[in-house]
Amino acid sequence: MNPAVPPRDDILIKIEIATGYTFTNPVFCLKALQTAGCATAGGQKSLAQVGDAALRLALVTIGYGKGASRGQIDSALRTKASNSHLADQGFKRGFDGCVYRIGGVDVSMKMMATAVQAVLGAVFLDCNKNIYRSPTPYPDD
Repeated sequence: MNPAVPPRDDILIKIEIATGYTFTNPVFCLKALQTAGCATAGGQKSLAQVGDAALRLALVTIGYGKGASRGQIDSALRTKASNSHLADQGFKRGFDGCVYRIGGVDVSMKMMATAVQAVLGAVFLDCNKNIYRSPTPYPDD
């Protein structure tokens, strides 16, 4: 474990504050923050796949509910679900101090985007796949 990373309780609290979601099963969140090589194979990447799909579902559902056109929804997907946007949001919220990685390597944009997707996947699974209970992914950004 990286000595620069704070204790798990502090990490969990930081992520819960940043997402506005309190985990019922914190293991989901902690697994989402473990980069390749720090945990069992596929943990974070599998959660990131779930998170990417959940984010897209949420954005499409929200757009549909607001009566947005397909073009507007596609535009929201291109911007809000992009790796660069997700990485920016993760760094803005200080997730880089929470990501477990080997040897204290700096968190890259790709690593951060994957971590954010994985956290979104963790939230989605923890709330029993209820997109209406999940926090809206960064509504103001």
